Amino acid sequence: MKPLKRSVFVKSLLAAAALAATGLPALAQSGFPSKPVTIVTAFPAGSGPDSVIRAVGEKLSKIWNQPVLINNKPGGGGFIAIDAAIRAPADGYTLIQLDNEHLAALPVLSQLLTSVGSGELQWSFATLPSSAGIFKAGKLRYIAVASPNRLPQMPDVPMVSEAGGPPGFDLTS
Repeated sequence: MKPLKRSVFVKSLLAAAALAATGLPALAQSGFPSKPVTIVTAFPAGSGPDSVIRAVGEKLSKIWNQPVLINNKPGGGGFIAIDAAIRAPADGYTLIQLDNEHLAALPVLSQLLTSVGSGELQWSFATLPSSAGIFKAGKLRYIAVASPNRLPQMPDVPMVSEAGGPPGFDLTS
């Protein structure tokens, strides 16, 4: 496990303390929750944010006298976790842990890919995780991959250089 940066750890602890100190004890007194609560996280098990949310979950479990389950759904730029949370019953028993990059980028990225899918825009760069959903729905076609080699998961999609772009074009992160 990577060591957690001190600033991230301190911010996470402050957020957890604020969460616990505000309305959560009052919710417990009102009868909520009456069953286990799930926290969906966009981070992989063993990561810094996962460790923090597990510590928060432990505290909440003691306050609420109910199990708090952590459901790791990493990948897809946060879309996988968001999708899991959206598909859960809207009863207040599923929470989600995201970071500021998820919250800031998702609305813009979603609008961009929706515009490409509807034909409003002709093309866009996108990562595989961020575009996979709209691709699988048949609303998006990959015209090239920005890497020095074809991708094994998409062997029929040419590289940018094969599709008429600059030779050796590589935009991988």
